[in-house]
Amino acid sequence: MYLAYVKLEGLSRRSRYLCHDDPKNRDQGYHPTYDKHFAKAIKQLDKILKFFGEKYSVEFGTPVVTCLELTAKTPLMIFKVTN
Repeated sequence: MYLAYVKLEGLSRRSRYLCHDDPKNRDQGYHPTYDKHFAKAIKQLDKILKFFGEKYSVEFGTPVVTCLELTAKTPLMIFKVTN
């Protein structure tokens, strides 16, 4: 879960500050967030929610997301994908 959290944290930083999602990358360029980054974030968040849902017997419902990079075949446990 730690790796999923770190990846999600990097993607969150990218979306807020338009910096590279890898903190080791010191490139001062502009790094916008695209659909592929949103898809990566949803996949990591799905892993984290699944872990905590099982660990603490928590129900998250079935959040619905729309993203061009995700399909109904994307293996997600919590989120439902619509296009």
